[in-house]
Amino acid sequence: MCMPAGPTQEEILQALGPFDRVRLNNHWIPISYLRAFTTDGSETGVFWMYDRTRADGPKEIAPRVAAVENQLYVFESDDATEPRDLVERLLARFIEAPYRSISWKLVHGPDVGVQAHLLPDEHFSLALFLAVQYCRTPFFRDRTEWMASFHATLELRATLSNPADAQEDYRRRTGKHVTLDEIRRWRRQLDSGDLQVRPGKGLWLASFLKGAMEIAPFIRTLPWRVVRAPDGIEFPVSDLPLVLALRAPGEPRYALGAGWANSDTEATIPLHPNAVMVLGPNVETDGFIGTPAWCESVRTRHVHHSRRFIFARTRDDAISKVLRSTEPPSTVVDTGKEQFPMAGPVGPVVKRVMESDANIIRFGPPRD
Repeated sequence: MCMPAGPTQEEILQALGPFDRVRLNNHWIPISYLRAFTTDGSETGVFWMYDRTRADGPKEIAPRVAAVENQLYVFESDDATEPRDLVERLLARFIEAPYRSISWKLVHGPDVGVQAHLLPDEHFSLALFLAVQYCRTPFFRDRTEWMASFHATLELRATLSNPADAQEDYRRRTGKHVTLDEIRRWRRQLDSGDLQVRPGKGLWLASFLKGAMEIAPFIRTLPWRVVRAPDGIEFPVSDLPLVLALRAPGEPRYALGAGWANSDTEATIPLHPNAVMVLGPNVETDGFIGTPAWCESVRTRHVHHSRRFIFARTRDDAISKVLRSTEPPSTVVDTGKEQFPMAGPVGPVVKRVMESDANIIRFGPPRD
């Protein structure tokens, strides 16, 4: 039996049009998701936005101006037929649009007699939505670009460590002569951070799309359930909506910064102020999940894990208290002996890592 051919590139582009304007304002959390946290559950409603960097309290805003960055997914291409906002359009059409009906089914379906069971295509669409949401944020972008800069700087510094070899390599690559003093100056500038190697935006865009496609099939295999909040608890959503934590079954304590494949990973994402989805190997057997104490823990961990912003349907001073008492998530370069923050200029970190003679380098959350 012959399988039907998939759509051509021209057909996909036609479905994403019309291309009458470039979509410059790009949401890293889609409005189709954020709307559930407004006072009336609509795109034109408002919610309270808390800012970790400000002490003047929350303010009411609409989803259209929340979690948005100018030209976050816009890129320049040598292909004139490829629209600059192709990634934004792909996300809107194939990732965000299916989520609307799926989330309604999960959150409101049982109240009106609709089963929360997902059809196979809905289940994969949800897994893909979660994978993309995990990878599409500025936090993930900054981490990806910093790591790429680290590896490129590490390679360049190794080359510059032998000025004579670097001089010959430069001549071979460019056909030009450079003095040994200039090479030594480049190395000093690299070590101080005055000279930096920065990847283009295309690297991150390709990385997060590829990573999401690789993660989605695994997410689809994870047990999951939707937990309803008890009276007196509402789930806010942070600028990093999907939180992975390590938590042993039955234990209230958790640690942020888990990986997807860990046997004690618990992934949570609020779907609505009254509902949260939880995924992980222990979801079906852990009796602590769904209790009021667990719900309060999830609520706190999402506020704790915010990089900067929290969005909540109801104003709550407890959110401000958690923000004031916690630090935003961070990642480090870990040599086993020392840890260096993955922030700021890369060159000084590369210099110290090379001087440490580390055989194994780990990128991830800080060790205690």
